[in-house]
Amino acid sequence: MPSVLAVVPARGGSKGVPGKNLAPVGGIPLVARAVRACRAAALVTDVVVSTDDPAVAAMARAAGAEVVERPAALAGDTATSEAAVLHALDAYESATGRAVDTVLLVQCTSPFLTADDIDGVAAPVLRREADCALTVAPFHGFLWREGRGTARTADGPCPTEAEDVPDELYVSDGVGGLRVPGVPRRALVAVGEHPPYAAGSPEGPDEPYVPDGPGGSRVPRDGRPPFAPGTPDESGQPDQPRVPDAREAPDAADDSTATAATALRRPATMPPPVVTGRPAAEPLPTGARGVNHDASHRPRRQDRPQDLLETGAAYAMRADGFRTARHRFFGRVEPVRTDPARVLEVDDPADLARARALAPLLDAAVPPPPADTQAGTPDGFPGRDDIDAVVLDFDGTQTDDRVLVDADGREFVAVHRGDGLGVAALRRAGLAVLILSTEVNGVVAARARKLRVPVVHGTDHKDAALKEWCAEQGIAPERVLYAGNDVNDLSCLRLVGWPVAVADAHPAVRAEARAVTRTPGGAGAVREIAGRILGPEL
Repeated sequence: MPSVLAVVPARGGSKGVPGKNLAPVGGIPLVARAVRACRAAALVTDVVVSTDDPAVAAMARAAGAEVVERPAALAGDTATSEAAVLHALDAYESATGRAVDTVLLVQCTSPFLTADDIDGVAAPVLRREADCALTVAPFHGFLWREGRGTARTADGPCPTEAEDVPDELYVSDGVGGLRVPGVPRRALVAVGEHPPYAAGSPEGPDEPYVPDGPGGSRVPRDGRPPFAPGTPDESGQPDQPRVPDAREAPDAADDSTATAATALRRPATMPPPVVTGRPAAEPLPTGARGVNHDASHRPRRQDRPQDLLETGAAYAMRADGFRTARHRFFGRVEPVRTDPARVLEVDDPADLARARALAPLLDAAVPPPPADTQAGTPDGFPGRDDIDAVVLDFDGTQTDDRVLVDADGREFVAVHRGDGLGVAALRRAGLAVLILSTEVNGVVAARARKLRVPVVHGTDHKDAALKEWCAEQGIAPERVLYAGNDVNDLSCLRLVGWPVAVADAHPAVRAEARAVTRTPGGAGAVREIAGRILGPEL
């Protein structure tokens, strides 16, 4: 079987989000989510985490990965992911004596990466259909950029100097990339639908141009003609935009870039631009210009070419080619489409907050990991041998947090029968079970009697009640699983060793939890917890 090594770079330092790689999303640290996805991928044979941080290393090992200690020289802010992967690749082969056929770069800052995504990039490289592959998402948007040094004509804005073109816009062999506000800091990858880019444009190699205007001249991608300083237009005024007549042959002496452009011809279906005399360009201090479109033309979505947004989540490379190129892109590059709804990179606190808000929805769509990776793993749920007790909140955990009140003021709630089966299974397994509730309500006591478990309710200090109960039972709090849903559970969650939140819990509770159920409160969350502890057959 070919050796496929997944490398997860996860250094300890992070300026945008301190301790980012250990930050929980859906109750699971980012580094552990990446390891879990790699381990669940069918084509991956080994997973290593490259880190300089002992806490990250411990979490990686708990998640089931091997750890490669990253030297300080490769752990600074300027260190590249490629350098970390090359180092991990060499260290792995040296330690195991096995050669790696395909190496993967998997970023733990993409929390919603799936095993299918990872297999998707590995497959074309393993089949030798590509030298490298990357995850991408379809993109149809109009992109704009604000920048200094913008000139405006009747045809629209245009850059004036090479240094005025932002560095994040790059074009090389038909592949362009840019930073798009609100989306991952990755590239747009053209896959043949766009006209080619001509290198060596007047604005420098970073400006996209569509070749073959009239007479073979190069016309900027947005349809504006190039400026030819000192060339008279029809009125005899110098410094006006000029496009040669279609009958003219490009003159290398007049335009050193025209000759190279003549080799790239306009498709027959693309009409030539209409060019007339225009007033001279006027520099403006600020302005915006279209990056991947002509601002004067607004085609329908179905008529626009589909770009591909590099998600930054997963890359696959032939190991030998990667060593030679020392870069993740070389030879034939295969884009692998992923679900755009799952594309999110955690680079700052706002990204982390969005990821935590989306986790209940997106995590529920992913099948749970294999049974042998559930207990005591990055899912955050303990195995039977890890705990001695399970303590359950009532409202919002065993119910959906709604209360029905009749005309006489009597309250009614609904519970899930599956939760009763789960509690019974926990008791049979020898675990102590307690219901702990702030509310004073006869229904709580009635439910506890039905389940044959003790109850403490009507307390404003749940953590104190929990400590007292643990002392009475002779149970260490670190060997207790507590499940809750709202802010009045936070003190208990911080007290125990295994804090668990239900899927629809308050964001502060989810952030504090070590694990989060896939099931909302009142819909069988307690049974899910029992199944995670005792096995999926429950």
